[in-house]
Amino acid sequence: PHMPPPVTVTDLWEFDGSAIATTAKAASSDANGAAGDVWAGICFNTDAKYLTDIEETDAKVGPQRLFLLVNPAWKDLDSWGFDLLQPRAKARARAAIFGKPKGLRYDITYGVVRFTVTVENKARKALGVAARQQHFCVCVKAFPHDWQVYTYHAYDPGAVFSKRVRGISGGDEEAKAVRVGTSPTRPTRLQVAALIEAYTGPELREAPCS
Repeated sequence: PHMPPPVTVTDLWEFDGSAIATTAKAASSDANGAAGDVWAGICFNTDAKYLTDIEETDAKVGPQRLFLLVNPAWKDLDSWGFDLLQPRAKARARAAIFGKPKGLRYDITYGVVRFTVTVENKARKALGVAARQQHFCVCVKAFPHDWQVYTYHAYDPGAVFSKRVRGISGGDEEAKAVRVGTSPTRPTRLQVAALIEAYTGPELREAPCS
């Protein structure tokens, strides 16, 4: 029978939740043997210790097995700033994480980014009424698709923005996700604001303004 492989989780530093998880498939019961193993580094951050863990685990796993970075604490290479205690950290991160060739690099397979943006409603501005709208935005990446960009607003035109946001997670206000576009790379606030401004659907034209 095809039984799920056992999973072993080894804590690294107890105070930050970091760990390495592995699966082990017995060669006698799996045609792929060890090649079917999966490794995952969980909650790694920009400390040099985790760069060492990535370098060592990557070398151990090799190009034929899967090594995942789950919920890392960095956004991109710029997350490694200048640090006297680890002066080569940014160069090591480039080599170990961001600079690998296609097929070996750590592409984002699932990610969620949330933030608020304030945009100008040009249609309302032309009428001489309040035209600035604040939007709570969620950007979702799910392999193999591009980032999907959504913004929320409640139907109640009198609801303040903070109350509308609470409605997304089960509050009294009804909130609706409006898909305003996509992005091949991780969206920035400026990109999302531009997508919202370009969106022509009635949902956002009717959203409350401040």
